[in-house]
Amino acid sequence: MTDKLVIGFSAETDNVIENAKIKLLKKNLDMIICNDVLNKEIGFDSNDNEVHLITNDDVIKLSKTSKLKIAKQIIKSIELLIKT
Repeated sequence: MTDKLVIGFSAETDNVIENAKIKLLKKNLDMIICNDVLNKEIGFDSNDNEVHLITNDDVIKLSKTSKLKIAKQIIKSIELLIKT
């Protein structure tokens, strides 16, 4: 048996954190990264994004910033999960 880390992504339209937490548990994920796709200031048609990183123990909001910075923050958070 090998150890694995399972990360999911969730695009939500309402009850963003609550719906993402449900998916985290249902899919037995270690972390889910979710964002509000109805927010026109971030996401698909924007250079910026804002996401929540959710684990069984924590919810971390990555406030609106460039998608590159968000990606780097996500990678750092995954690295921390790997080390624990």
